Amino acid sequence: MPDESTETALLLLSELVTNACRHARSPRDRLIGVRLLLPTRSVLRVEVYDASDDLPVPRHAAPEDESGRGLELVAALATSWGADPRGKGYVGKTVWFTLDLPSPASPPAPDAAFAEDVASARTLLGDETTGRPGE
Repeated sequence: MPDESTETALLLLSELVTNACRHARSPRDRLIGVRLLLPTRSVLRVEVYDASDDLPVPRHAAPEDESGRGLELVAALATSWGADPRGKGYVGKTVWFTLDLPSPASPPAPDAAFAEDVASARTLLGDETTGRPGE
């Protein structure tokens, strides 16, 4: 991915994960998940899952406010964004954004280390229907 797109994606991912940590108020045994997708070579989709059913509500921060601008930033920099309940059999919600990439992404070919990381993550995260490790 182009460096500028990578930096924007990291900034917006940081905002969504920070919101999940600060506002989700989920039980200690629930995890926050992140998924990065390339539905096409010119679109990046980033998803953040948490165990709270409360959908985020953008607010307008006053100039003197020290926080409250995260979703405004996401709305300003992302191509699109939204939040959805995870659906029947799943806990919580998904907050996501997409970025149009100025040049097509060329994902690296998976290697043995990548496959090992995926297997390790699946073991750690367990069954997504409960959001708890090993269940």
